[in-house]
Amino acid sequence: MFFQNICTKSIWIIAVILSFATLASAQPSVVDIANAEIIVLSSTDMDFRGMTNADGQGHFLLAGVPAGGVNVSIRRNNQIIGQSSLIFDGGDLTEIQIQGVLEVPSVNDMKLSPGL
Repeated sequence: MFFQNICTKSIWIIAVILSFATLASAQPSVVDIANAEIIVLSSTDMDFRGMTNADGQGHFLLAGVPAGGVNVSIRRNNQIIGQSSLIFDGGDLTEIQIQGVLEVPSVNDMKLSPGL
């Protein structure tokens, strides 16, 4: 009985620790886009490929982005450091529109694809 209680408490403690670790890892990551390249592809205009650079504070402006779905890739030193997909109203795309939806890619996605 004593051994069973210890095992049950140990399993419960491990479950609590894993739950907190999962919650901590689920928090959105902040991507530093300062001095990075911004690449934007449109799902409504397959010929559109917009590129610009963020300044030292992470600010950028890309004019003339078509309305509809866009895929944004952020890269620095030939590695993708952030990516996002969103529905865009069209016009000027800035860092403000991608805040909150920019994700850190998984380790497998970090190498630069030949198409980018």
